Amino acid sequence: MSALGGDLDGQATDTCTPLTQTGVSYLNPDGTTTSVATPGAAVRTTYTTQQGATIVSIAPPEGFDPSQADATTLQTFGIPARPTDPQVLRDWLAVWGQPLKADHSPGRMCQHQKSNATLRSNS
Repeated sequence: MSALGGDLDGQATDTCTPLTQTGVSYLNPDGTTTSVATPGAAVRTTYTTQQGATIVSIAPPEGFDPSQADATTLQTFGIPARPTDPQVLRDWLAVWGQPLKADHSPGRMCQHQKSNATLRSNS
C-alpha cells in the first residue's frame, strides 16, 4: 500500500493534500544553479505547504556515485559528508557506496492532514 493510501498498520486512511510545486531548477556539482538541465546536474524541485513553508527535494543525476564524489558535490546534492572514522565510513558506504538510481519522473508531494507529515509519491 502506498504511504499516500493509508497508515502502515492498515487502519483508517487519512488523505494527503497535494502541495503546490513552485519551481524546478538544476544544481551543478559545484553548487551553482541553473534553469536549464546540464549533464551531471541534480534536479531541485520546490513545493509550498498549506502553511506557506517551502520544501525542497533534490534528486541527484542518474548513476551518480556518492562514494566517488568530492565534499562539495555531496553537500550540494544533500548527501551526508563522507566520514573519516573507519566504522562509520563502513556504515556510510553501505548506504552511499554505489551509484544511485535517481527518479526524475514527475512526482508529487502531499501534506498528511492528521500529522502534517510530508510524503513523496511518484504515482
